[in-house]
Amino acid sequence: MKILSAENLADLVDGAAIFSAGGGGDPPVGHNIVEMLTERRFPVNLIDPLEVPDDETVINFACVGATASVAYHGDAALRTLTTLEEFLGKKAYAIIPAELGGFSTLAAVDVAARRGIPIVDADGAGRTVSETHIKVYTLDNIPLTPMTIADIDAQKRGSSQANSGF
Repeated sequence: MKILSAENLADLVDGAAIFSAGGGGDPPVGHNIVEMLTERRFPVNLIDPLEVPDDETVINFACVGATASVAYHGDAALRTLTTLEEFLGKKAYAIIPAELGGFSTLAAVDVAARRGIPIVDADGAGRTVSETHIKVYTLDNIPLTPMTIADIDAQKRGSSQANSGF
């Protein structure tokens, strides 16, 4: 496990923005998340995928939609994670970003740090993706559900076990 510094996090925003080729949200929002985590002294613990025990639950976390046109609501993101954990009946061991992006990667980092769990040094696509089901997990027939979705303020949240066949 490695604790990421503010400089590491800023580099993560910039690197994710470059590798996402313009998708994955607005990098200044990612930098705002870094600033908040640093000011509030939330440690960001990065773990290698091989450090995750086989019997633990890792949540693939994403904020989707027109992320450049909305503000990030970190508390709503945490409520959404909690809703999924309640649906599953267990707590997440770690969070893995769903994709690369100057905002989307940092939203996952934020949720993990504020929850006090590690972020996995990986992502679900190796790039930005335009649709939720376009993830490398589907190559191994790993289901994308259960899943929780929420509105921007997490006032409306819903979970599903249904598997769409992806």
